[in-house]
Amino acid sequence: MLIRLGLALALAGIGVSTGQAGGVCDAPGAPRPLQACLEIEKAKVANMEGETRDALDHLRRALAMEDLTNDAAATALGQMATTYAVAGDIERSLSSLQSALQFLPNDVWLLMRSCQAHTAAGYVAKAQRDCARVRKLLRRERDPEARTQIEEYVEFAEARLALAKRQPTRSLKRIETLSKRSNRSISDPYLGILKGDAHAAAGQRAAAIAAYSNVIDSPAPLPSDMRAQVLFNRGLERLEDGGVDDALGDIEAAASLAPQAQYLYALCSINLRQGQSEAAVSACERLIGIAPDNHVHLDAYGLALLRNDRPQEAVKAFAHALRLSPQSKLSYAHLKEALGHLDGRLRIEDVLPDSVRALYGE
Repeated sequence: MLIRLGLALALAGIGVSTGQAGGVCDAPGAPRPLQACLEIEKAKVANMEGETRDALDHLRRALAMEDLTNDAAATALGQMATTYAVAGDIERSLSSLQSALQFLPNDVWLLMRSCQAHTAAGYVAKAQRDCARVRKLLRRERDPEARTQIEEYVEFAEARLALAKRQPTRSLKRIETLSKRSNRSISDPYLGILKGDAHAAAGQRAAAIAAYSNVIDSPAPLPSDMRAQVLFNRGLERLEDGGVDDALGDIEAAASLAPQAQYLYALCSINLRQGQSEAAVSACERLIGIAPDNHVHLDAYGLALLRNDRPQEAVKAFAHALRLSPQSKLSYAHLKEALGHLDGRLRIEDVLPDSVRALYGE
């Protein structure tokens, strides 16, 4: 969730239509040369549409231009960081941000994004360094409006950093301070997501569920993948609270919005625990459809098939899991169980190579 939350804030406000790009690039202080600015604006539009390859092509063209100013290079690299974040490549996103900072080492917004990205990637010490530099630079800011906005974002970044450091109480205090600010740039849903995450980390299930519910019920727009993550998080909290049916409803809604492996695996596993073998098979089939070569997923699929009286298909799933991860004792035990249901119609040597069987003395 931290990665998605940081990404959403990085994307905030970058929606510029192709028709508007010329006006943006005619403004004083716009990146130069003009053609570089136009390419950067086209990349922003591509990012908003999820077209990351197109965005990268535009940005590479911008960066290859002669007479590129430092501001323009940093802007292009910053946008490249957003592009890689959209594509889920956090390491390249971080690398692009560090390259941008070589051109503008004291740019507070680049440092802020670097703090957010380092936090999301788990590089806590680097995130602390970035946020500390922002705080230091903030003292030099003479524009009261800019200073207020920067303070807001650094407080938000520090709230996320506290959560990454497993300090949910400190995170909640910062969130409370932020929530009292008037005319905030950070909208209620993004603050609510972080609040829910902090309550969940603190073990405050009811408060976490309430915070997530406020986000889900809010009329404010939220990207579908983030809404899916909030539904999933609420589902997990409801599951821990004993509300299995409500939890399954949330996780199914998340998987419908964004069919990600973690959502579908959760559906498969929970339905298995509840004895709902047909629902488990359905979820696992969707899971295998998007992640066919994960031995944990295959083991869950095999169990779902076995509990649904389909032992021969289960054997195939467990054998595939063992070929991917030969030392999985759990998959091996499940395979032996499935073979036992076939009354000798299939033997272990029929489904596993010698190299895998040898690990278990077969």
